[in-house]
Amino acid sequence: ILEEMFAEVNHTLVDFKLEVGFDAFGNVILGDVITPDEIRLWPGGDPSKAMDKQLFRDTPDDQLTPEMLAKLLAGYTAVLNLMRAIRREPDIV
Repeated sequence: ILEEMFAEVNHTLVDFKLEVGFDAFGNVILGDVITPDEIRLWPGGDPSKAMDKQLFRDTPDDQLTPEMLAKLLAGYTAVLNLMRAIRREPDIV
């Protein structure tokens, strides 16, 4: 479903991470959001335009620049805008 949704706005969903855990009663809990932390998107299918935080995973904290942080914020904002563009209303039964 997510691949199809992102394809509608000309983005390739390369991978997606789900986070799960257990509550005090042993029930499986799925807690997730869609941000560049959990997904890797390629606008137009182009990996050189990747929208993710790999640059920040690969860069030590003391070497991050304001420009790099601004790029991270721009990526998060772009994903938010994509989600707004493809938001679907739930069916009412």
